[in-house]
Amino acid sequence: MITEDEIRAVLTTYKNNWQRRLPGRADLPKTLVFAAGDDHAEEVLKPVKEVFGRGDEFAKKITYRSRANGDDPDSLINDLRNSPRLRVAVTVDMIATGTDVKPLECVIFLRSVKSPVLVEQMKGRRPAPSTRTT
Repeated sequence: MITEDEIRAVLTTYKNNWQRRLPGRADLPKTLVFAAGDDHAEEVLKPVKEVFGRGDEFAKKITYRSRANGDDPDSLINDLRNSPRLRVAVTVDMIATGTDVKPLECVIFLRSVKSPVLVEQMKGRRPAPSTRTT
């Protein structure tokens, strides 16, 4: 998904429907959005903040280029894990493999992924849903 209208449509749908999956929750679940590249991540971050009406503490871009903007990617990942204010991270490959973020509950793909193995690794950034027996 590249166009701003498509990005905004996905984010608006998510915003309007996440509570159906997680009723009774006040805060947006920790969410990881996979973008196609660093420039695309920038294009995604802006509408995330606009659609949800929240600022920099709510959503961050976490990529290898984050240092160029004065941010430490490792600190941002730590904030995603631990800060109650940071709810959405937009990334490309940095959190795709080898970095677990246990509080993650939602993963949104706004990029093409041709490798089934990589898709599984990317989905694996969040824990599998628990299975309850009643």
